[in-house]
Amino acid sequence: MKPSTPHLVKFKQLQRRLGTTLSQTVGHLELLWHATITNAMAGDIGRLDNESIAAECDYAGDADEFVRHLVECHWLDECTEKRLVVHDWADHCPTFVRGSLAKSKIAIACPKDAPKDAPKDAPKDAPKDAPSRTVLPNITLPNQTEPNQTKPTESDLLAAWNATSGVVPARGGVMLSATRREAFLFCLGFPDWWKDFLEALSKFPLKCADRPNGWKPGIDWILNRDNLVKVLEGQYDWAPGSKSADNGDGFDAKMDAVFGDKK
Repeated sequence: MKPSTPHLVKFKQLQRRLGTTLSQTVGHLELLWHATITNAMAGDIGRLDNESIAAECDYAGDADEFVRHLVECHWLDECTEKRLVVHDWADHCPTFVRGSLAKSKIAIACPKDAPKDAPKDAPKDAPKDAPSRTVLPNITLPNQTEPNQTKPTESDLLAAWNATSGVVPARGGVMLSATRREAFLFCLGFPDWWKDFLEALSKFPLKCADRPNGWKPGIDWILNRDNLVKVLEGQYDWAPGSKSADNGDGFDAKMDAVFGDKK
């Protein structure tokens, strides 16, 4: 949140309507934006029902009233197509979100005029967390072709990485640093990324680094999607000293220089 946000008139209006302290109001709004990144990266938070939105924002009061206040104070906008979208998400979403959507060729949701009598809550017969027409690759929603699919968490990422041979273990317990969290969320914007990630880990330790004191990648390296793709393509499946590695052109010596001293 920008330092100037708590000084906005609409912030003070929301705080007054909710009857919350300044810190509580900041928390509710921050959690709203976190929920948007996780569940509706394009800004179409209306794919969640009001109860889910309130729960994501850690608001214990009436969910419908909470959403109504968010709309009336212009933190959310009503939309005929998406039900609810985050106000000016295109201007305020994090850079990595904008980049992920651009790569996936998904437009940021913009509000379309909703009739005054349009319901602010999802239709009672609509399934919860129903996806919008433009579906963002979103592993927080059940995969209909794989009903048992679950959402990988930061803890899952760290556990999988730290159980892999030939890598530098990541520290942090079950939480990522802010920078790594942004990279993780960016990766989750790609279809099948988690499946590809686990497949890539099965190729470790990398053959090209199989040497005493050889180079071992850290978790930041694999969170670079280009590196993950190269692992899947087999670009690291050569052994030091092999003919395919050397080529007679001193290639193996060059790789020694690249990998040998890295920790």
